Amino acid sequence: MTLLTPKQALLRTLHASHGRFQAAMMAIPSSRYRHAVAIPGPSRSHLSAATVLVDMIVWNTMILQLANDGTTGPTASFYGAAAMSNRVARLSPAFQRRFAADGLADLIALVQAGQQRIIDSVGQRCDAALSRQVPAAARTLGGLIEFHTATACSRALSLLRRWQRAP
Repeated sequence: MTLLTPKQALLRTLHASHGRFQAAMMAIPSSRYRHAVAIPGPSRSHLSAATVLVDMIVWNTMILQLANDGTTGPTASFYGAAAMSNRVARLSPAFQRRFAADGLADLIALVQAGQQRIIDSVGQRCDAALSRQVPAAARTLGGLIEFHTATACSRALSLLRRWQRAP
């Protein structure tokens, strides 16, 4: 059995997270992707599959920024868990307005393109860069990318499942 390098392990994890979300994304019926339903919970009272997809576009944009920035120095706290979640909440309304007229196929293509750009960005980094400790986050760059990808995908997957079960 061959041991994976940090980059190989991260790419495998990213592909798995993206794959689970993509499977759910492909099951969204085009006839009701903009149909808003009531979802219990503190974060959103009403949402549609389109809302979830656009939020995933926001997450992908920020994760790609993280991957390209490298998070060294004083900007590292910009990519902490709370900071990223707060930024998604703050940026989401503007992104929702921007993509309000886009069709389901367009939104899916944008999510997939963002995910592929994250994979490509990680693929271009060396193991040492991905394993470098990020001072303010107490994680490596690769660990931050993995954490935020898992957070975004699992949250979006959960919301999509709740949306699908709603009447």
